[in-house]
Amino acid sequence: GNDIPLTASVSSGAEIILTVNTPFLSGGREQRPSAPGAIISIFGENFTDRAESVAVDATSWPLSLAGVEVYLNGFRLPLQYAS
Repeated sequence: GNDIPLTASVSSGAEIILTVNTPFLSGGREQRPSAPGAIISIFGENFTDRAESVAVDATSWPLSLAGVEVYLNGFRLPLQYAS
């Protein structure tokens, strides 16, 4: 599949900040916007020290899970799984 290379740095508030390195997906394809309601996966290490999840069919997903929060354009995204 296509991967977007990311860099991570730890801020003074112990937050992990991810930044896209290039405007292209691997394989030479350009980035495309995600559709509203799409599920986005972010892979990495040490986001949290424990795993938590919510049922896929839950009526709503929390904005914080296992101490993890994900922001997109300043808005917190609902989370289904964090580890």
